Amino acid sequence: MKRRYGISMVLLLAGLLLVCWGCEQPKPEPAPVDSDQTELLSDELDMTAVEPEVKKTTVPQPTPQQRLNQLREKVQQERTSRRDDAGLLVANEALHDFGEVEPQKKLQASFELTNTGTQDLTIKDVQSSCSCLATNLDNKVLKPGQSVPMAVTFTTPDRAGRVVKNVRISTEVPAKPEVLVLQVAARVKQYIQVEPERLEFRLRGGPDGDVSLTVSSTDNQPFQVTNYRSSSSVIQLDLDRQASQTVHKIPVRVDREKLEKSPQGGVLTLDLSHPTSKTISLPYRVLLPYSAHPTVRRFAAIQPGQSATANLDIISNYEEPFELGEVSSEKGYVKVTQTDKLPNGYQLHLEMKVPPNSTQRMPSDYLNVKIKDDPAGTLRVLCYTMTR
Repeated sequence: MKRRYGISMVLLLAGLLLVCWGCEQPKPEPAPVDSDQTELLSDELDMTAVEPEVKKTTVPQPTPQQRLNQLREKVQQERTSRRDDAGLLVANEALHDFGEVEPQKKLQASFELTNTGTQDLTIKDVQSSCSCLATNLDNKVLKPGQSVPMAVTFTTPDRAGRVVKNVRISTEVPAKPEVLVLQVAARVKQYIQVEPERLEFRLRGGPDGDVSLTVSSTDNQPFQVTNYRSSSSVIQLDLDRQASQTVHKIPVRVDREKLEKSPQGGVLTLDLSHPTSKTISLPYRVLLPYSAHPTVRRFAAIQPGQSATANLDIISNYEEPFELGEVSSEKGYVKVTQTDKLPNGYQLHLEMKVPPNSTQRMPSDYLNVKIKDDPAGTLRVLCYTMTR
């Protein structure tokens, strides 16, 4: 028993000695590295340690004109997409200019209308802005790709100068556009000149015969003034119908009673024997005793239930002293908060208030301004605002 115990202790001691000897063995030294390899390795380490420089790029912002062009292109694309399943009416030209022409001549032109859409197109109506412009359109139903001529007859006016007239072509839904506007233009030669070019009359004040017309030919052709006519027959002329000359001076008289009944103005037309210009027309206006400035009063945009302020001037056009009478609002939106005296009238300080429950996009009201001791002197002024 003692012998086995001795052998075990010997073996244990031998194992401990072997372990201690292994721990005391020297570690192997690293293999020598070449100096060039050392520099290369250090360079690589430096390169990996430094972050690469990142260049910051600035995205250019579009200019206002570029943004506008982008918006237009987007709108055009939307319009094109809406027209894919409809007729689309176009004309070969939007404006036909006859150039310089003679007065009171009939001129001919033709517009070519084409359906560039994908469905049939029906022209509902054709309207002219003047009786001097006549149109003729035989076919009003156009198939895709089909064209049709529209004849236009334009009678030039007797007055010299440039003139532009419109033709409005309406199409049936869903065709586009709903209204196509075409124009004709011309510059009428001047053979007869009238001075002044516009007449102005007053309802009172000044002698009746304080105006005269000078009618002359620019081509030195003698002519006669054979007749005349005016709106509501308010104008009277003293004519020498037999006189044939290049310059005529004609006294003008006004029927005040007829003028008061038709104070909106009108036109005076003269009949001539000139070889080129057979008639000549000139407008006249009536200067009323009182006027409002501005004639339409706009207030700043407000919300329902809020109010905005503005001024309104009431002026005497004849420079006569006067007093204001009653000032009232037809709907109660507008009231006068203060009145100031001006050299030739009054200035009204106005306040416009829109009811809190109003749903109108553009509320409006009329302000009636009466002139004291002048029943015919009432002024009616439109007042309006926009709601936000």
